[in-house]
Amino acid sequence: MIKISLTKMKLKIFKFISFFHLKIKMYFLLTFDKYEYKISKISSLIIPIYNNSVFFPYLFPLTHMILMQATLMNPLMFYMIN
Repeated sequence: MIKISLTKMKLKIFKFISFFHLKIKMYFLLTFDKYEYKISKISSLIIPIYNNSVFFPYLFPLTHMILMQATLMNPLMFYMIN
């Protein structure tokens, strides 16, 4: 009797934890989608101007930031997918 109730309790705890784990994953995925959209918007603005070398010094920090964000997001996405 006690053993069965312990098993049920463990199952309830596991369901509770897995539910929150899923919630956190979904939150990160939505945040990533939002950032990805912003990054694609910025890069679509950069590419046409990039041919003009006058703008290069001003755009370099921005492109560097975008590359850094993409590099940091990749391991996070790999963790969340697996």
